[in-house]
Amino acid sequence: MLRGMNQKLLYRLRAWRVTQAQKEGVELFRVLPNVTLQEIARVVPKTAAEFLKIKGIKEGRWKKYGAMLLAIMADSVPAAEDTDAVPTPRSTMKLDFARMDAIAMESMSVFDEAKSVDAALAEQDTGPEIPGQRTLYTVSAFLDALNVLFAEMTVRVQGEISSVDTRDKTTYFTLKDSQDGSILSCLIFRYQYDVSGVKLSVGQEVIVEGVPGIWKPTGRLSLKAQSIEVSGVGALQKAYDELKQKLEKEGLFAPERKQALPIFPERIALITSNQGAAIGDFMMNLGKYGFKISLLNASVEGKKAVLDLIAAVRFFNRHPKKYDVLVIIRGGGSLESLQAFNNEALVREVAASAIPTLCGIGHEKDVSLVALSGDVMVSTPTATARALRESFERADALLIRQEQRLMSGFGSMLQAARKRCEDGSSVLLHRLQLVKDGSMRVQNAFARSVEKWQFSMLHTRSVISQLQKTIVDTYTLRLESVQERMRQNEMKLAANDPTRLLKLGYSLIAKQGKIVRNIGDVSVGDMIDIQLADGSIGAEVRKA
Repeated sequence: MLRGMNQKLLYRLRAWRVTQAQKEGVELFRVLPNVTLQEIARVVPKTAAEFLKIKGIKEGRWKKYGAMLLAIMADSVPAAEDTDAVPTPRSTMKLDFARMDAIAMESMSVFDEAKSVDAALAEQDTGPEIPGQRTLYTVSAFLDALNVLFAEMTVRVQGEISSVDTRDKTTYFTLKDSQDGSILSCLIFRYQYDVSGVKLSVGQEVIVEGVPGIWKPTGRLSLKAQSIEVSGVGALQKAYDELKQKLEKEGLFAPERKQALPIFPERIALITSNQGAAIGDFMMNLGKYGFKISLLNASVEGKKAVLDLIAAVRFFNRHPKKYDVLVIIRGGGSLESLQAFNNEALVREVAASAIPTLCGIGHEKDVSLVALSGDVMVSTPTATARALRESFERADALLIRQEQRLMSGFGSMLQAARKRCEDGSSVLLHRLQLVKDGSMRVQNAFARSVEKWQFSMLHTRSVISQLQKTIVDTYTLRLESVQERMRQNEMKLAANDPTRLLKLGYSLIAKQGKIVRNIGDVSVGDMIDIQLADGSIGAEVRKA
């Protein structure tokens, strides 16, 4: 027994859940999961506010089951004086409390007897002595009690498919033991069957996971399957090859249907397990380029993986313009562990994504169908990160080359200017020497020599000043020339923009996707498409 719980309330809640699940035709956990029932039995809430604090009960479930839960609590425990507690009167609820109590008590009895037998078997070698007094059940109550116990039992069964009957919402099939021919009836709901990605056929060996139950009108035991997987590596490889061939024929992997990645993707929608090594490899190799990553944690192995991954892809695709790229990653593993990424439902979901998608699954040798359906084929989480950073690395390299070219050009200009300055200095020194020699030879020519020296000084300064101006002007002219070419290119791009012409009143006429250039390209009765600036018009040629 679980400590701190109202056991009678817990069994009553379980009995109600079995009845409700049968009415709705769904699995028990879709009504309320086990942990939620246990928490209700532990907390014993009496008001709507208290119920909504329990994990597993949100507004949607409360609207659906709230009145029934309040009625069960009002019948099970004394009502508290609280304005939030508004239990529906027992007389107005469509709940058979006597029936629920019978199922609950009988389930408790079966459970307690099973524990007693287990204890006796543990103490004796010859088996338990059967007591003379046993609880007496009606057939219906006994089957209800068994179903309550079965509801807590999730099993995996391997066998051979001996029959398949697919109907509108449910697929019924039979598992046969290849050793002794034992038979087990099974069923699976349409959505779970589609998500499993296995197309059942007679003779196929499969592993089925689900919950056993008894259909009361016939007393027949069956396994309500939640997932199906092919048994054996050879069978998995065969299923992989067949599905790959089927999807290739549909064109799902064709290059023409794939989207191009943005040149500089910044906003990444990431789907992976936050507990795996793949996310570490991905982040380490992504580089520091200012990526904005939105991570959605999802199972990447096991029966939950397909549902989690499909839900994650759909979540991001609700707002596709918020993200530049959708990334799904997972580390390496066996073919069995990568089965979720070879699931047809997930492959189609990824192929239909409005966000450009990359799927880095496994190692280099692993080629999952999900990766093939992505818009860019990558092999591993590391390769995915490198594909995302590649355009930024190219831009970095280009920027460095342009910077080096600019600095080299400026250095050459500076060197030339320096040489001219040095040449001017040499001229100056030579003339000073002439002045000195001339002063020694001709005293009378001293004044003229001084004037000549001053003139030379002014000229040299003018030359230096002019050289400085020339350097600045040359650099400015080159910069303006580059800017002018860029402006001219922008004007050419704008002038040749087809949308500009459409906005000016022109239109494009196409017939069967080809542009109509001459009157002879169309005939009376042909259907044509007229493309305008704000949309397109379908028309029929009446005169040509």
